[in-house]
Amino acid sequence: MEMRGDMCAAIEETPPRPSRLIAESLIRRDGPRRIGTRAARLGFPPQLTCAMIAACGQTAIDPVAAQRRSSQNAQTRDSLGGL
Repeated sequence: MEMRGDMCAAIEETPPRPSRLIAESLIRRDGPRRIGTRAARLGFPPQLTCAMIAACGQTAIDPVAAQRRSSQNAQTRDSLGGL
């Protein structure tokens, strides 16, 4: 049981990843201000914050194209043997 506590502590200590912020923002449909606030709070540099806001904005503007790209990426991974 002690190992489980250690694993939880290790997960909580991992640094935040931009991809996670983007995914969470897309799921919650956060606006640019909220994305920027969260990115600043997590310590991401301004240039990365701008890129994350642009990525979320582009996906929100054209969700069909984003879904198509996601599907194509999945097909590519499958054809490469799950890499």
